Amino acid sequence: MSNFKPSNFLQECIEKRDVEGIKNILYMSLNTDRSFSTGNFDNILNYAKERVPEFISSDKGETFKSECTESYWSELAVSLRNEFTMEKVRQLKKMSEELYPPRTSSYKNTDGSTESPKISPIAIAVGAVVVIGIIIAIAAGK
Repeated sequence: MSNFKPSNFLQECIEKRDVEGIKNILYMSLNTDRSFSTGNFDNILNYAKERVPEFISSDKGETFKSECTESYWSELAVSLRNEFTMEKVRQLKKMSEELYPPRTSSYKNTDGSTESPKISPIAIAVGAVVVIGIIIAIAAGK
């Protein structure tokens, strides 16, 4: 978190001790990165928690549904705006591992290498000819 720079809006919410504003910022962060892969949610959470800890409600030993669906994930995320608990955050993260795995920037080829796959110029030319043929067929059918 050492390089984390809070937005002006987050800083303003912290200064005003605006609990609802902080929860809304965290909710927006959740929906921006549902995989939690950028670390932004945790950075905001830790920053706010250090300065305005009262926005977090005590864990209540809540029992969560066993379903792992986008609909339930969204329902749980929305519920954070009313009652922000760390047990809900943990459940969202657990569900996100299954629903929203982090994107990787490299490919894993069958030989185990991570080199980007190469597409031959012939394959590109054949693909272009097929697309042009489809366009001509559609135009001729009009």
